[in-house]
Amino acid sequence: MAQAAVFELGAHTLIYSEESLERGLQGIAQAGFSCVGLWPEHEGKPIISSQPDSAEALRLRRRIDGFGLTPVLMFAREGAMEDKNKLLADLDLCAAMGLPFLQAIGPWPFVSGQERKPEMRWYAEVEQFLSTLVQGAELAAERNVTIVVKPHRGATATGADIVDVLARVDSEAVRACWDAGNIRYYEGLDSEEDLECSGIAPLVRAVCIKDHIGAKGDPNFPVPGDGQVDHARMLRTLAGAGFRGPLLTERVDQETAEASDQALLRARRFLDTVVEKLADTDIAR
Repeated sequence: MAQAAVFELGAHTLIYSEESLERGLQGIAQAGFSCVGLWPEHEGKPIISSQPDSAEALRLRRRIDGFGLTPVLMFAREGAMEDKNKLLADLDLCAAMGLPFLQAIGPWPFVSGQERKPEMRWYAEVEQFLSTLVQGAELAAERNVTIVVKPHRGATATGADIVDVLARVDSEAVRACWDAGNIRYYEGLDSEEDLECSGIAPLVRAVCIKDHIGAKGDPNFPVPGDGQVDHARMLRTLAGAGFRGPLLTERVDQETAEASDQALLRARRFLDTVVEKLADTDIAR
């Protein structure tokens, strides 16, 4: 029998990136979520300065607390995975705000679309990414922050690719964030099979909840529960591997903030149902 696991239900403010941060926090709170992942820009502007002091970080934390939400994760800002100083700024911000996770992705081998970068440029970018992660691991550990790398094509395309990256970094401060929708959309793979067969499940510390319909490259991301991702199977696998962390809904793909509100409410109710059914089998809470 798998050990009981606790899943924290939340959402990413990315869903409301064209709105103010406050509007996004409002929608996530009203949908009944308890935690939140932060997108660094809203309405085309950064939500905080590039090198914030502790007072500015505290003010941002208080804005989030005011909605009854606990921030648990932030997307790494532009350039953070290529520049040690930018990564350090992100880690310091996470530490100052009490965020346990900084989410990152690896480099892509494509200039745009399917046009590949010259091979030596691509190899150099991968080496820089790995070097930054190795340096960042020590800095993250000192700040009690975990860098979580998620599937997003290129160097972190699949579960097996991320397992390889984490083995090369070899640090408890760098782990994985699972994203089943990206596995299906970018790679055209069965995301649950990839999760089970790649060996990544014990390394997952956070999850992006994202559904998908269609073949590889079809940009169809419905409300979680309406697509092809088997969330129950996914969470059963993660719980069985000892997962204890946040489930953050990342996409619901609606045209208005009001429609996103309703879609997030449906997503939260769906996830509640999945988790409750797992609890009945003593696999999750």
